[in-house]
Parts: sequence; structure tokens; C-alpha cells
Amino acid sequence: MPVLAVSCQSSTSYSNFRVDINGTLTANGVGLSDSPILLSYSVTGGSSWNDLTLVNTDNNGNFIAVWMPSVTGNYLLKAVWTGNSNYSGVSTIVNFAVTPFEGQSVFSVTSNSTLSGLSFDSADRELSFSVTGPSGTTGYVDLYIPKSLISDVSDIKVYLDGNPLAYSTESQGDSWFVSFTYHHSTHEVVINLGSAPSPTFIQSQLGKLTIFGVTISAIAIVAVFLAIRRIKNKKLKPNAE
Repeated sequence: MPVLAVSCQSSTSYSNFRVDINGTLTANGVGLSDSPILLSYSVTGGSSWNDLTLVNTDNNGNFIAVWMPSVTGNYLLKAVWTGNSNYSGVSTIVNFAVTPFEGQSVFSVTSNSTLSGLSFDSADRELSFSVTGPSGTTGYVDLYIPKSLISDVSDIKVYLDGNPLAYSTESQGDSWFVSFTYHHSTHEVVINLGSAPSPTFIQSQLGKLTIFGVTISAIAIVAVFLAIRRIKNKKLKPNAE
């Protein structure tokens, strides 16, 4: 039986927000190459679907596509392979939710559970949402948090129905990737981001940018100075007889 796995990796900037859709098609643990995968999305809870793109798997059964959702909210993302002479077709649906913060940053969540109520409380610095799935199965959440909102990733706390839940983190560009699993049912998830970044932390980030800018300016000034001196030397140097 073929297995079609799909995940989403998103940026955390509201401007030019993009999602990298990654997936793998395998059978008996071996990637199926050159297989067309149809990607589509729904904003109606699956009542209707909009085609996104058709991509082919590579030699290892992997595929990737770039998606730029025009608005934040809740999506269903579906990947479909129609099968071949050896294997029957297979499809996978994941939930993808996006919520903005102050019009500049974005939180995004991907899960095999049904997601609802995604929101961020800036006063308590808590991201919350509900997950629902069939009993007896395992649910997962992949979450992307802007680094600009966290000075120390170890301050993050994840709660499932009010109880602390183990999670893993990974640095990815301008965001922290947070992932965790749970037994399916209906759960309330709360992620506390800890204390807000201190002014010192923010100033240090700005300072790095300032130093970088000053360094580039200094290099440019020296380059101009040397160029002018070369020109003057050429004008003063007598012509060879």
C-alpha cells in the first residue's frame, strides 16, 4: 500500500508570506519516482477544492511546491496520486491554519487533526487552538513561531488540556519550528511564549544590523578614496619618454 506524506514549512513574515509544501510518495519503504502528485486546497472545509499545482516526484519519491496563500485563516491541503499498474491510488489531507500578529508576523500550524480557533493573545503571549481527531490514532502539530517574539526558545511551554506536553524545537531561518504529538480526541492546546524579548535583546539585534551597515559604508568609503588617489597619481605621473 503506497504512503503519501505531506508537510508545510512556512515563513513567519506577513509580507511575501509563502509556504513550502514538501512530500514523499513511497511503497514498502521505497520512493516512487516520476509520479504526478496533484495538490489542491479548500477553504470550505472540504466541500469544494481549488487546484494548486501538479508536481512529479524525483528519483527518491520526494516532491516540493511553493504556495502563497492570499489571506490568513484555515485551509485544508490535499495531495492525490492516482496510482499506476502496480499500486492503487492514495491521497492525504492535512490542516493548515495561519494567523497574523500586528500585521507583520505570522503564526502557522500544520496538523493531521482538525484545527479550530487559532488565535494569539499578545497580553498573555499565548497561542491557542483546538485539535480534534479519531480516537485510537496519533495526532501531530508542526508550528512556526517568529524568532522576533522569542528571546530564549527554552522559555516556551506547551500545554494539552492544561497539562504540560513534551515538544521539540529547531531553528529554521527567521522562525522557530516547534513540533509535538498526542493521542487523538478533542483537546485544547496552549503554547506560552514566555517573557517578551528585553529591550537589550532588541537593541542587540538592531546593533548587529547597524554595525553591519557601518562596516559596509566604511568599505565603500575606502574603495572610493583609493580610486580617487589612483586617478590623481596617474595625472601627476610624467609620461614615459
